[in-house]
Amino acid sequence: MTTDEVKELLEEIGARLEAAKIEYRDESEIDEEVNIQLTISFPCGRQSRSLYLWDEDDLQTFSDIDFENYVLLGNLAAVVHRKSGKIEAILTAPNEPRSHLRRQGILKRLGIVEEGKSLSTIKLQSNGSNYPTVEIGPPSKSTKVLTQMADQLGICLKINTHASTNQDDALNLLERISNSILFSIDLERGTHIALSRRLSSRRLLRPQINKDDLEYPKNDYDKSPMALYWYARSAEGMPLLQYLAYYQVIEYYYPAYFNAELGRRIRSIIKQPSFRVERDLDVAKIVATMKSKGQTTAGERDQLKATLKECLTPGEIEEFISSDTDRAPFFGSKAKGIASSLLNAQNRQIDLAMQVADRIYEIRCKIVHTKADHEDGEFELLLPYSPEAERLGHDIDLVRFVAQKVLISSSRRLEIST
Repeated sequence: MTTDEVKELLEEIGARLEAAKIEYRDESEIDEEVNIQLTISFPCGRQSRSLYLWDEDDLQTFSDIDFENYVLLGNLAAVVHRKSGKIEAILTAPNEPRSHLRRQGILKRLGIVEEGKSLSTIKLQSNGSNYPTVEIGPPSKSTKVLTQMADQLGICLKINTHASTNQDDALNLLERISNSILFSIDLERGTHIALSRRLSSRRLLRPQINKDDLEYPKNDYDKSPMALYWYARSAEGMPLLQYLAYYQVIEYYYPAYFNAELGRRIRSIIKQPSFRVERDLDVAKIVATMKSKGQTTAGERDQLKATLKECLTPGEIEEFISSDTDRAPFFGSKAKGIASSLLNAQNRQIDLAMQVADRIYEIRCKIVHTKADHEDGEFELLLPYSPEAERLGHDIDLVRFVAQKVLISSSRRLEIST
C-alpha cells in the first residue's frame, strides 16, 4: 500500500467515525515512512473503550467492517450488531495451558471438529420458537477486529435475536445464556470455558529499567510473604485476587510493626522519671495502652497504619503518585464503588501514609466483606468482573508498591554458609 493509499484510507475511516459520532485520535506520521497510530474511543454502552490501529492491515480490516452498527459489551470481549441483534462473545479456557494438543482436546469435548484451519459450528436447539438462536463456533471478522483479543480457542458464543437491540439488553441476554451454557459444560463435560474479558484500557507505564549491572543478591526475604507476592504478580487479569494477595504480604508483618509501636509507647511510659512500678496508677497506664491497641477487627486498620508508618515515608508516596500523570487525579477524586478515602499530599492534617492506609483498608473490606456483615456497616461488596473491579488498576499499583516497601524494610542481610 502506497503512502497516498494509506492517507486516503485514514481519511475515509476518519470521515466514517465522525459521521457515526465516534471520537478518535490520529497520531499517525506518514512521510517517507508510514507510522500509523489511530486510537478510537469505541462505543461501549454509556462509556467507551480504546481500540488501537497500528499498521496498514489494521486499517484495512477495520475499514472492511460496518463498525458504525456495532457496540462493545461491558468489559467482555463481546460485541452486538444493533440492527440485526447478533451477539458474539469470545470464549477462553482460563485454566488450560495454551498448547495445540490441549486446545484440540477441549474442542473435541465440546463437539467441535477442526479440519485444516477451519472449525465447525455447533447449533444449539431451543425449547421455543421465540427463543434466540445460539451457536458455538469461529468468530466473525468483525468480532476479532473490535474485541482485539488473541482468542486462545478460536471459538465464540453466538446469539442471534433477529431484532434490533441495545447494549443493556444484549449484555443481560449474553450473561444469562452464557451462565446457563457454560455451567452445563462445566458439569457435563468437566471443562471450564468462560467469556473472555478485556483487560483494563488504562495506560500502562513503560517500566523504568535500571541499566546498571546486576549485583550479587544481598537481601534475604521471608518465604511466606514472598510466595504471596509472586502469587499476586502472576494474577494479572484477576484484580480482586491480585489485590488481596498484595494486601496479605503487608498483613504478614502486622504483628512485628504493630508491636514495635506498642513497645515504644510502653518504654516511653516506663522511662518517665516519675514512673513507679509499685504505683497502681502508673501500671494502669501501661494496661490502658495495651488495651487501646488490642488485636480486634477494628484494630486491623491500626496495625496497617503502624506498618506503613514504619516502612514508608511521605516523600516516597509522593514520588510514586507523581510518577504517573493519571494517578494524582485518580487518587484525588472519589471513585464510585471503589473508595471514598482520597490521597492528597497537600493535606497537612493527615499524614499521607495514614491516608494510604485508610484507602487500602477500605478497598480490602469491600472485597472480603458485604455491607451487611461488616460491623462498621460502611463497606459495600466489590464483585468480580464488575466495572469497579476493572478500574482497580491504580489501586493495585499502590498496594503492590506498599508491599514492595514492606518486604524491603523487613528483609535481612543474606548470609549463606557453604
